[in-house]
Amino acid sequence: MRRRIRGLLLVASTVTAVATVLVPATASGASTRAEYIAQADPICAKANKLGEKQLKGFGKDVLAERWGRAIRRFRVALRVFNREIASLAELEPPIADAALLEEWLAELRRQSPLARRVIRALKQQSVKLVARRSGRLVKASRSTKRLVEDYGFRSCDDS
Repeated sequence: MRRRIRGLLLVASTVTAVATVLVPATASGASTRAEYIAQADPICAKANKLGEKQLKGFGKDVLAERWGRAIRRFRVALRVFNREIASLAELEPPIADAALLEEWLAELRRQSPLARRVIRALKQQSVKLVARRSGRLVKASRSTKRLVEDYGFRSCDDS
């Protein structure tokens, strides 16, 4: 049971790390990697903070079988995550890094359906199913993080 809950907590921290921001992206494009990082990191940092706030207590809710509350927390975090992706997609990447950053954004977008499957598992009140689907989300998140771990981000590589 504790192992399953650890999986849920890992998913919560994953979604927290990638949760989105309502900050609009800048209109000017980045001509260098440093400029892109300077534009993207504040978006991710604020998203991380919002995500942590939304998912605080998520694991306790699951342990206490407060399924409705856990679902609401996870849904809000997913909305934040999707807004972050949209804000990041509005940024103009440096030409030299465009392919990498497009792949990174595509990988982030692939996590949303996995998170929705976790929500469906929460609705079914199945800890085993939640743990399995959470594991898939965590695996996808780690894969996405590896894409940009050497890019130079401070906050955006916490996906």
